[in-house]
Amino acid sequence: MEPKPQPPKDSFARKLARWVKRQRAASQKRRSEYLHLGGDKRLRRLMINLHPESLFSFFTSWDGMWFVFRIVVAAILIFSVLVTFAYFYYRGEAPATVLELQSCVEGRVSEFYDRTGKTLLWELKEGTECQPVQLDEISTDLINAVISMEDKDFFNHPGYKVTSIARSVVNNLLGRPRQGGSTITQQYIKNAVLKDTDRSYERKIKEIVLVPEIEASYTKREILTAYLNTINLGNSYGGVEAAAQGYFGKPAAELSLDEAAALVASVVAPNIIWEDPEHHLARRDLVLSVMLADGKISQAEHDRAVATDTLAKVRRQDNAMTVLGTPSPHFILQARRQADELICRSESECLNLQAGGYKIITTLDMAAQDRIEATIAAALEELEPDGYDNAALAVVDSGRKEVVGLAGSRGFDHPGFGQFDNITAARPPEGVWHPLVYASLLENSDGWGAGSVFYDYRTFDWRQADPHHGPVSFRRALAESITVPTAKAAYLAGESRIAELAAKTGLGELETCSGNCALRQAAATDFTVRLDRLANFYATLADNGLYQELGYIRQITNAAGTTIYERDIDSYEVLDPQTAYIVNDILADPDFKPAGLRGRSNLAFKSSNPENDKEGFFFAYTPAVVLAGWVGKQAAEAGGGSDTVAAQTLLVNDFLQGYDGDGRQWPRPGGLRTLNVDPLSGKPGSGPADLFPSGYATDSEPLAIRVDRVSGQLAGACTPESALMELTSRALRAELPADDPAYHDWLRPVWVNLGSRLDGSVPSQIDSLHACDDRPPSLSVDKSGNCQRNCRLTVKATAGTHGLQAIIIKANREGVQDVRRPISGREAEVSYTYSNQESDARNLRIEVVDEALYSDSLTIDL
Repeated sequence: MEPKPQPPKDSFARKLARWVKRQRAASQKRRSEYLHLGGDKRLRRLMINLHPESLFSFFTSWDGMWFVFRIVVAAILIFSVLVTFAYFYYRGEAPATVLELQSCVEGRVSEFYDRTGKTLLWELKEGTECQPVQLDEISTDLINAVISMEDKDFFNHPGYKVTSIARSVVNNLLGRPRQGGSTITQQYIKNAVLKDTDRSYERKIKEIVLVPEIEASYTKREILTAYLNTINLGNSYGGVEAAAQGYFGKPAAELSLDEAAALVASVVAPNIIWEDPEHHLARRDLVLSVMLADGKISQAEHDRAVATDTLAKVRRQDNAMTVLGTPSPHFILQARRQADELICRSESECLNLQAGGYKIITTLDMAAQDRIEATIAAALEELEPDGYDNAALAVVDSGRKEVVGLAGSRGFDHPGFGQFDNITAARPPEGVWHPLVYASLLENSDGWGAGSVFYDYRTFDWRQADPHHGPVSFRRALAESITVPTAKAAYLAGESRIAELAAKTGLGELETCSGNCALRQAAATDFTVRLDRLANFYATLADNGLYQELGYIRQITNAAGTTIYERDIDSYEVLDPQTAYIVNDILADPDFKPAGLRGRSNLAFKSSNPENDKEGFFFAYTPAVVLAGWVGKQAAEAGGGSDTVAAQTLLVNDFLQGYDGDGRQWPRPGGLRTLNVDPLSGKPGSGPADLFPSGYATDSEPLAIRVDRVSGQLAGACTPESALMELTSRALRAELPADDPAYHDWLRPVWVNLGSRLDGSVPSQIDSLHACDDRPPSLSVDKSGNCQRNCRLTVKATAGTHGLQAIIIKANREGVQDVRRPISGREAEVSYTYSNQESDARNLRIEVVDEALYSDSLTIDL
């Protein structure tokens, strides 16, 4: 039998053709089904196409996989083209060669201008001090600290870290706090090769483009050496060797662990951190903690370094002479500090003026500056015979909250103290602090206004000088900074609320108070405040309660021509306009201003301590401008006995002649009330008219006056609770609510001095029967028998300071009356038989009372 003939085998081409045909048929079938389901409605077809089952079916099919493959290939090609284009584009803008690692970097010139942007005040020519060294000549601790803080994986990555760059980009796009993604290699390229401080993605791309060339041309040790020789560490020090010599007077190789950590701690913002000891130490400790976590140091080394006072070893850095000969040296030094801070806020990696190339337009008004200097010179000619040898003035624009002129002394080059800035120096504020205290009271209470009455009598447990003033108005108490009313105002406002207002108005945070916080606020001598910041508080008052951070800078433009900071007028309300108006009206009251200033109706004035003939500072302000000043005897040999307020008045009048002549008055806020208040009782009705906030509560609670029931006199501090009774009176408005713990201590001296004039029905003489060292009576009890049924008690009483009056026996059983036995003399004995028929009493309370209502008691268990 012949075998069946086998069909010829298909060639590969035929098989492929049949497969393609089947795929086309399947695709046409799916297309037909898709159109059948969706019809001619595009939206319905779209929804079907986006269904998870449809998507899964498509992407697992040959059509879907072919589609994805084409998309991926296209994306790779496009990305490659873009990267190639970016590389050649940005490489063309970068330096032609980077084959020589620089050891020193020349800084650019930063220029400071007046507020017009036309008058050049100062050129900051860095002239970087640089002393290149090899890596072996640098302390191992310093190297480890730099790597731990700046680039932990420096020896392991190719010059950049993709994860860090991606994180930085995402955070910047989402508006989160800026994070640098730069490695040590990138930082070196930015500072030494590109010398570009512009905060832009273009600069970052240039860094990344140049990284492979640096990494391919040099070893990691060479790159690290170049970085350490060019790193900016403040005060014109370029590199770690110059900084080690400048700050600690030793080579970088000899730096101790704590010194190395202090240097590295300043890298993020050198000029700012070196001027802030508290922040600097915190950063140093952070560096040490990171090194400990990285295993670079032991716990013992960490603890020794933390315990070391590193900053005490730092040599004094004298930058002042760089501004000598400029129009306003003290102003420029402050402007430079603020510029550093603003650049740190604006740039991506907290760069500062050390990088150079900035144009800074300040707030300085040359006319105001010239007038300040002329005023000081003329005034000291007149004041020097009285022993005053120095003065300082600053002018703040009330509306813009900008310093428009500043002279911290009579001359920056004056021997001995010319460079000391009396305006920006922190000092105890004394009386100029009190407007903040009274403003806080107005803000937080509905019971006070300019005509309210304080009672200036010995109230607090504190040495208070006599004579006291008796009833004084809120107006007078603030204007004259009278101690007891000011302490009362601080007590009523509350330390925390005063501290909150101080923080809101830019005066900083007050240290936590312990002890009598009200008197601390009244004295204002155990904490310090910068006078320029206080000037901004007064500018806030002058501007009807609107606050903005004090400014020395209007605009900053970087080397690329990009404006990185522009000051806007962005004031916001921190004080009720009624509060600001009342305080301004009080400080401008001619009855309380120095005689030489009474002719200026729109001028408010407050002095620190009029009785101090050594020195004094003051604030004089109008709706347009605040003049902050200091005058005193700065040299140790200065003497004399002049009137400090007269010297301050001379400075104010000399400066304001022609400078603020518009005569504007403060606009009166709507709702402010004018009420007549009795100057003795503080109650509305009769008396002089004065200002009160719209929310002032005219009604007041009746007084609750404690009286000694034994003597019939006004209860004293030593009157026992058992002898107290309360009488009510509406004769005056109390300073405190009746439930305040200090209520009776405040009311007692008021009633002693004024009670007979206010309400004759209530005694005003202090209890003379009781004394704080009185001894109470004592007793003892002897018991015989079973007190559950019947027992006999013998009670013996002994008098203390006063004679005996009665023995009282009480049972804890309803229906059993107390037994009271009158007694007298110095000793007494009483016998008592107790019968408990119901057997439900558990104890007896026995009490002895003397003629002054002192008592003693004990309990007998049955």
